[in-house]
Amino acid sequence: MIKKLLLLFFLSLGSIAYSQVDFGIKAGLNIARADYNIRDANPEGRPGLFFGSVVDFYLSERFSLQPELSYSREGIRDGSIDFLNIPVALKWYFAEGIHLNAGPQLGIVVDAEGGTTGLNNLNFSGLVGLGYETPGGFMFDTRFVQGITSIIDKDFRIDSGMGYMISGIKAWTQTLQFSIGYKF
Repeated sequence: MIKKLLLLFFLSLGSIAYSQVDFGIKAGLNIARADYNIRDANPEGRPGLFFGSVVDFYLSERFSLQPELSYSREGIRDGSIDFLNIPVALKWYFAEGIHLNAGPQLGIVVDAEGGTTGLNNLNFSGLVGLGYETPGGFMFDTRFVQGITSIIDKDFRIDSGMGYMISGIKAWTQTLQFSIGYKF
């Protein structure tokens, strides 16, 4: 399934004619947390780092499409999850070098503290952000990424410690990202 999604993604990029393409790298800080469907069960966030690559396809003077590939550590106070994230941001340049961006993101769970048992392998999210690009190629970006699908497997159960099992737990990732990068 993952291979088919990635193939479809890259084939769709090739079907659009672009006038300019830029490649780049970026890295930054995540401030991540999880939003649970259980009252009073929203633990504190945990900072983490991410790094990756970008390809920016300019569609016009004001719009570009920027797919990325990044390795990201996200989590809560009690543990972290490592993702291979594939965001695709549509960028609208409304002033010289300044842009708004939004789009979907696919996260693939790579590893987690305590193992990946009980976690979904895929995390679908949406992102919105604001960025600035210098004429020299430096990029600065702030984004909010909200999970759309629960990161916890629907069949996961946990012992309540009181003689019964708890099921139906859901958690959605929420990440604030600050990044710096360079296009070459």
